[in-house]
Amino acid sequence: MPSILKNVLSSGAINIGATTFTPSTLNPSILLEAGTDNYTLDPTNISSWNATAGSNATQSVSAERPAPITITSDPFVQFDETNKEHLDLNDNFNTILTGDWTIYYIVKPDTLGVNFQFLFGELYTNPTQSHFYNYFHGDDTMYIQFNVDNNTAIAQTTTTFSTSNTYIIELNHDSTAQQMNIYINGVKDTLDVTNDGDTSALTPANWSSDRNMYLGARNNNNTDDLWGDNSMGDIIVLNRLLTAQERADLGTYYV
Repeated sequence: MPSILKNVLSSGAINIGATTFTPSTLNPSILLEAGTDNYTLDPTNISSWNATAGSNATQSVSAERPAPITITSDPFVQFDETNKEHLDLNDNFNTILTGDWTIYYIVKPDTLGVNFQFLFGELYTNPTQSHFYNYFHGDDTMYIQFNVDNNTAIAQTTTTFSTSNTYIIELNHDSTAQQMNIYINGVKDTLDVTNDGDTSALTPANWSSDRNMYLGARNNNNTDDLWGDNSMGDIIVLNRLLTAQERADLGTYYV
């Protein structure tokens, strides 16, 4: 867990009221927890980030395996853009993205200001396009792009990011409000006036893809590209929105 977080590893949990809370308490669809106990190394880099919930994130190509690192004594997975390092998250996202969803993770950008630095990415085209991207752009802001049936919605932060800092990020889609949102360190960001996260032109229930989501790159119809230069800690994915209490519990657990 990143250095901006409390060290809860010694106890494995914290108490929220009368309830012991960990990310597993949320019953996530995907939970990847950073730390050497959760990695399969071959020989020194990660061939599998073994999931607490959902499918493992794997890489069969030795040269493209990310490295386990520590930042201020906390575990991260470092994706090196030069080496095209990324992991295959399998097909979990293909059911999650049909309605409400939440993606919550820890990240330290290692490079900013250069083209696209992908965190998640999947592109499918046959005969219509569906894609989901999350990345840092060359202007140091963060984007979500969500495309269903050739219609694209974009959420872009007005906050800019720094390679000096570690961030807690929450991305979500509220299908009732027809809105994507981005939270940074627990605070809902004011989105760009043009790329405001409005998904009213989309029909998320029509999401269709037979491509897997990549972590650290884009899966461009079974070809990896647009790799990111980022270090990532815990990753939590839900096929629903967080409640206000759950967001507060996560904030207490991580901050």
